[in-house]
Amino acid sequence: MKYGFSQKLFGYFYLSSCMKEAKRQKLDLDKKAIKKEYKTILLRASDIGKSRLMSSYCMGAYFIALNRKTTLSPEECFELYKNGLSNNALFHKVMGDADSYLDPKKLPGRKKWSEESHLEKYKNDWIVDIIEGGKNDN
Repeated sequence: MKYGFSQKLFGYFYLSSCMKEAKRQKLDLDKKAIKKEYKTILLRASDIGKSRLMSSYCMGAYFIALNRKTTLSPEECFELYKNGLSNNALFHKVMGDADSYLDPKKLPGRKKWSEESHLEKYKNDWIVDIIEGGKNDN
């Protein structure tokens, strides 16, 4: 995969979120090594085009880099990552909450996305299924 602007931007976002949390926890992590590993992982990864899930793809790559370049256990890396993102105001602004995600006005666009994902244009792209439910569904 190319290491372009969006991959760099997502990497910076995840790195800054985790480093703020690491600082809060008084952890000394090798920022440069993590950043370099993240780039290496993405350069080896199969392309997924201009997928709407590029941020998730990059999130996974960053988590792998964090695991490989720290002495933290996978569980500790997860907690660091989760807490870093949870404390990031921009993350909440961009992602919204469950109600905004499930807004009925967004359903036609999500259905189109689902249809396009089933074309399987890329080896590692994601397949998205939209399952509609009623108000009483859990």
